[in-house]
Amino acid sequence: MVIAQNQPGVNDDHILTQQELQRAVGVFLAHHPRPQGSPEVMVIIESGGQDRNCLGSFLANSWANVDIESRKLETKKQLYTVVNKETGEEEKRYCQVGTIHEISIKAEHLTGSIHEIMGTVAHELVHLENKDHNVKDCAASGAHNNNFKKLAEEWGLTFDIPAYAKDENGQPIRHKNKGWYCTGITDDFKRFVDEEIQPRPELFNVAKLTTPKKPSKSTSVTLQCECPGGNDAPKSITMSIGAMTTRIEQGTEIVCPACDAKFQAR
Repeated sequence: MVIAQNQPGVNDDHILTQQELQRAVGVFLAHHPRPQGSPEVMVIIESGGQDRNCLGSFLANSWANVDIESRKLETKKQLYTVVNKETGEEEKRYCQVGTIHEISIKAEHLTGSIHEIMGTVAHELVHLENKDHNVKDCAASGAHNNNFKKLAEEWGLTFDIPAYAKDENGQPIRHKNKGWYCTGITDDFKRFVDEEIQPRPELFNVAKLTTPKKPSKSTSVTLQCECPGGNDAPKSITMSIGAMTTRIEQGTEIVCPACDAKFQAR
């Protein structure tokens, strides 16, 4: 069997980075023991996609083991409470979910310092601990609430960072829409990383390039007339390119009511 690792022309550095992240999670969790029987947690590296400010994410019950012989997913049933939109009443429903939690570190942000990357790992592990204890720390919109803030500070993370405005006493103010979504790292956290985790910087030597956003093409055009116009005779109008093309083909271009000249694209 041919293994891709260490084969000529095959770069497997990201695999080593992922293994180092998984090891760091193990050290973190050794200092923050989980309840007996908690689902395993998997660390992956993936692109942040269009959300370029996203450093990481936590997704519960998103993976499952595969039976080697049957190739079927080994999922479990989980009971959910949902609200019927028509009656407004709560209903109990079962859903098949995975048995492994996911922590995703976004590949575009592997250019951060080792302490910053570990800070992202810890941020997602705070979500994991809250999940383990059935504590809701995010709204459906993704806004991080005070439950998240309280535990994050216990983990050595801080909210005294430029992402938040300050009140008259110099304390950070919760973001109106995102809540306590962004975390920084304290000196104590850095010491913990250096002394306990002891990450190997040489294993963080690759990161995904950020693809420049393509400028969106305008679907409208502004047409103008050279005359001054007036209250009932605008100097310019805006319309879709499709509508303008149709009018030109049909010979029904818009005429300025002030001077009878055709509006032209400028």
